[in-house]
Amino acid sequence: MDPDPVRVIGRNREGFVIVYLALALLAMIGFLGLTIDLGHLYLVRGELQNAADASALAGAALLYADPLTPHGVTLDLGRARAAATGFITQNSSDGTALADGAITAGCWNRITEQKEPCATLPPEEPQAAAVFAIVARSAGNNGGAVRNFFATAVGVAESPVSSREAAAMVAFIGSVPGGVLFPMALPSCMTDHYFSRTPLPAPPITITIPSRYAAGGSGCYTGQWSSFQNDLPDIDPLLSGGNPDSLKRDDLVWIQPLVTPSPYPNVVVNRDVLMAIVDSASGDSSSHGQMAIKGFATYHIDSVNQAGHSIAGYFIDYYATYPGAGPGGALSNSITPPRMVQ
Repeated sequence: MDPDPVRVIGRNREGFVIVYLALALLAMIGFLGLTIDLGHLYLVRGELQNAADASALAGAALLYADPLTPHGVTLDLGRARAAATGFITQNSSDGTALADGAITAGCWNRITEQKEPCATLPPEEPQAAAVFAIVARSAGNNGGAVRNFFATAVGVAESPVSSREAAAMVAFIGSVPGGVLFPMALPSCMTDHYFSRTPLPAPPITITIPSRYAAGGSGCYTGQWSSFQNDLPDIDPLLSGGNPDSLKRDDLVWIQPLVTPSPYPNVVVNRDVLMAIVDSASGDSSSHGQMAIKGFATYHIDSVNQAGHSIAGYFIDYYATYPGAGPGGALSNSITPPRMVQ
């Protein structure tokens, strides 16, 4: 007797369902394995990116001579690269100690937001000195490529992983928050000449404010009192309080010679102060009036001559400890703290 056709069809369907379930289960296991492997690789990439970012910041911090190093070179790309490379070893990835990376030092264009060769050393606006870092796990680098868990079953035992290129820059200060500035302004005819020398004069040249600065050209003075954005009758409150409001490049500040009452008796000596650099092409720093800010520079006050109505001191090498300072200023000795730009 022939078998019941209904039962045969039922048994065939049951067989098909089992096959489908098996295939679906395999697909789910494969998808789960792929998800786990990709998640692991993503985690490793994050660790490599953290190492690259930290490395770039560590290198950027040493691009310029620091204040405690007397009269060092003004810009040292080699030292920055070495510092960045050394910092990589303080990081790990997936339990593997990191040992190396692709480290370069050069310039970051703040306008185009692109890495490019430096036009001048030290660089001037819109370029800023920067350190670039890539950290990778691949054949021959940092313990080799990353071991996969499930992709091994399909012949992919390892996967190379790399950070994106990290970039950290330091730039000449172009803006400051309130309460930072000493109430004097320095003309750019002096600072442009002084800071264009590489390395900076050693020992530093004594600058007496106010006096003529012959090297800056006829009519160039070393500096003058400034009451910032208001024409004030008394400078004294600004000696301790600084600029009442934030100031940036191209803002106008008051130049205020022959200040009365004289603030000289209240000037604190033996300290570093930040002063605005004003564009000497926009006015006369020996006359009362407004001048445009071009940047900022750090000056060490050595002494005060009350009878002679002057302050004597010098520019230190490089200074980068003003919280809230932003980039964008002209060539000077005052730089922003290192910051990530990509």
